[in-house]
Amino acid sequence: MKKSIALVVALVLCVSATFAENTFHIGAYFPISSMYVVDIDDGDSEDVATSGVGGSLYYTHVADGGFTFKVGFGVGYVTTGDVKDIRGNDMKGVDIECGMGFGGSFIHNEKMTLSLTGNVGFRVQSFVSKEEYSYHGYTVDVETDYLSFLFYIGPEISYTFRFNEHIGLFASAGVFFDAGASAYKVDIDGYDDSTGLGTVGITFQPKVGLAVTF
Repeated sequence: MKKSIALVVALVLCVSATFAENTFHIGAYFPISSMYVVDIDDGDSEDVATSGVGGSLYYTHVADGGFTFKVGFGVGYVTTGDVKDIRGNDMKGVDIECGMGFGGSFIHNEKMTLSLTGNVGFRVQSFVSKEEYSYHGYTVDVETDYLSFLFYIGPEISYTFRFNEHIGLFASAGVFFDAGASAYKVDIDGYDDSTGLGTVGITFQPKVGLAVTF
């Protein structure tokens, strides 16, 4: 009986053993957003969904007591079927996100780290289409732009598994509330029509990749 208790205590101490760590998380991220946009002038509204894939780099520090801080950025490729160019094709563009998080790590030892942070940051999505368009014998240059600038806040859970002291893999998932503004513009041979849009929504953002601890 005493041996069994001693074994359990040893296992608990092993699992809960803590240490300070500094880790770079390098990998892919997949921003999936659902936005509600409202025309500032006339109040018309609609839904705009975007999805994409990109690369991210985040630095994470876990203190001895479990306090966790992270900061980093991501750059990716995004598409939307709710905003079209002059020919009715889905718009394609760039996603740029930058943020930081504060929280704690429930598990942090030489083998693994499990963290929960509250993140804040901003996201920019830019969709641009430029082409010539012919209509009844006339050819014009048409540029379609859709730009969103959003602040976000929300929780993210992250798990890192290390194969050795320095190298491992990680996976994380965050759900963020977004709020900001968007602008939609169509420019035809220098004559443009612009619409300002109030924008709110939710972004689900998983990440996977390589963890380098030092």
